[in-house]
Amino acid sequence: MVITYAISYNVNDGCGNDAQMVSRTVIVNEAVLPVEIADFTGRFNGKTIDLDWNTASEESNDFFSVERSTDVELFTAIGRVTGLNTATHYSFRDDNPVMGLNYYRLRQNDFDGNFAYSDVIQLTASGTGLMGADVYPNPAKGSFNLELKGEWDETVTVSFLDQSGRILKTWSRSSSVLIQLPLPQLTSGIYQVRTEDEEHAITTKLVVTQ
Repeated sequence: MVITYAISYNVNDGCGNDAQMVSRTVIVNEAVLPVEIADFTGRFNGKTIDLDWNTASEESNDFFSVERSTDVELFTAIGRVTGLNTATHYSFRDDNPVMGLNYYRLRQNDFDGNFAYSDVIQLTASGTGLMGADVYPNPAKGSFNLELKGEWDETVTVSFLDQSGRILKTWSRSSSVLIQLPLPQLTSGIYQVRTEDEEHAITTKLVVTQ
């Protein structure tokens, strides 16, 4: 947005006497936030989590990515909502929340590639049939266990990733309740374990020690 200011000021002659009145027009380019999110809320409905948000203003809004985390550090995109470029209400349903704490945030993406994050909200999901993929021991050394909860497909893909998202190892396993997996030869650090089937994907943080 461009704002024009008219400024008038006195110029003196160096002896403290006003010599003339000078007027200038100053043009300022002020950055306008493309999207202003007025509120972001959610609620657990027994098996799903419904997210709602309202925008107070929108400009150059391409889409929202809905991201979920179980530890407020590692977020994974679980859906996308197209921007309407007018102040309005949006909603998204997470059909596969994780058992326990679920953290959500919005990544608002502009048409020019810029993006901004919303605040993070926390919701708790409890009950039978909810999805889960817990890793232990954590920290782990040599191998780790993957405990699955909920209704996974008969076969799941387990990927081991570094912090940049690069896949270091992938396994295909029958979705038994407990899966034991060997750790690749790695330096000590923080890694990611992603468990997925055709409809679900859960990413968990795993600390590796040597």
